[in-house]
Amino acid sequence: MATGGTIMSKVDYRTGAVYPSFSLEDLYAMYPEVKGIADIELLNLMAIFSEDMTPRRWAEIAEAAYRAFLDGVSGVVVLHGTDTMHYTAAALSFAIRNPPQAQ
Repeated sequence: MATGGTIMSKVDYRTGAVYPSFSLEDLYAMYPEVKGIADIELLNLMAIFSEDMTPRRWAEIAEAAYRAFLDGVSGVVVLHGTDTMHYTAAALSFAIRNPPQAQ
């Protein structure tokens, strides 16, 4: 599940600005070794920078992750910008205390 952030961006070396550039599919294709580790389903949930993360966005991430657990996944990876990742991790730890177990 992707939220945007630096991992999905490129740097414009002329201006120094960072801009969203990669799709989740592009990023997945850059690391083909991941394909042999697990069955992966890609979900591009949002495309925002860390500074635009809000409690409403935390709820969106938590709801999507919980739905994935209900659908039987055994784990969820959230690609997230580094500036506010720790806040999102804390919010999700309270929002999804006891995820349903994969069957």
